[in-house]
Amino acid sequence: MDVALDIGPGLAKATIAGRVNGELVDACDPIESDSTLSIITAKDEEGLEIIRHSCAHLLGHAIKQLWPNTKMAIGPVVDNGFYYDVDLDHTLTQEDIDALEKTYA
Repeated sequence: MDVALDIGPGLAKATIAGRVNGELVDACDPIESDSTLSIITAKDEEGLEIIRHSCAHLLGHAIKQLWPNTKMAIGPVVDNGFYYDVDLDHTLTQEDIDALEKTYA
């Protein structure tokens, strides 16, 4: 993140992750030696995949907060977004979706 900030505040704000010597790293990981660095933003395919992966985890967490007995299956990233397969004891209503969006936000 410090490297991105040195380049500019806009890049620092947009930074999602990085690659140090080809290895995917968190944006906050320190760089401890001379390295080749790539900064990943949402404009990069990999950046979008990271965002979607994180959102799937947040969605799963929100579902478990609202309906603790939910059985979680998978929550993969797909080409146009992400989803989470779950086994609920009821059919979701619009009110449930609204509550989920409020918890998720």
